[in-house]
Amino acid sequence: MRVILTGVTGMVGEGVLLECLENDSVEKVLAVSRKPTDHTHPKLEQLLVPDFRKTTDVEAKLTGYDACFYCAGVSSVGMSEADYTAISYDIYKGNPKDVDLDAVTTGDQKRYSHTVPLPGSHLYASFGHLAGYSSAYYTYLWDKVIAEDLFQQFDTANLLGGTAAMRYRRAVLETGGSVPANDLVKDFLGRPQNMQAFQKWMAEEFPSEPRP
Repeated sequence: MRVILTGVTGMVGEGVLLECLENDSVEKVLAVSRKPTDHTHPKLEQLLVPDFRKTTDVEAKLTGYDACFYCAGVSSVGMSEADYTAISYDIYKGNPKDVDLDAVTTGDQKRYSHTVPLPGSHLYASFGHLAGYSSAYYTYLWDKVIAEDLFQQFDTANLLGGTAAMRYRRAVLETGGSVPANDLVKDFLGRPQNMQAFQKWMAEEFPSEPRP
């Protein structure tokens, strides 16, 4: 198989490159990028394209390949948690047929970021978690709530001591995906999860500063 790969200097693109170079079924990799990669390999050929909007001069070099991995993306410099949270929520909160991806991402960037989005950036195309996680991308904080609730059951001086470790093994690890995750938590705690442990952690992690 002969493949074209873009975005080779980025984290995702570099990972795909290494996999392709190690895979015996891939006989050649054409890395198309604005900057050269430091990787060298007998199967690797680099094609520098300063402006991806102007590929007329290199079109002939892009023929004869079996697949293309498009890993080029927009830098996250200047983006914040608020940007990504708003984008992931606003894209999925309504009817899919009514969603204008460019309008949503550009509008949220202007609202929550201190940088101005460039025309034609199409940020959503490089926000990979939108496809797999959808609107659940930013549920990590709720995971923290549950984790702190679970952790409060353990002896922090000896995590394997007492009964909590074995109860966790039996109720959560061994049961695994055979029951809903919410039931695993409830079975281990003996009650539904609550916010008390998380609030305790917040107070310890971010103590209030004395008022002047």
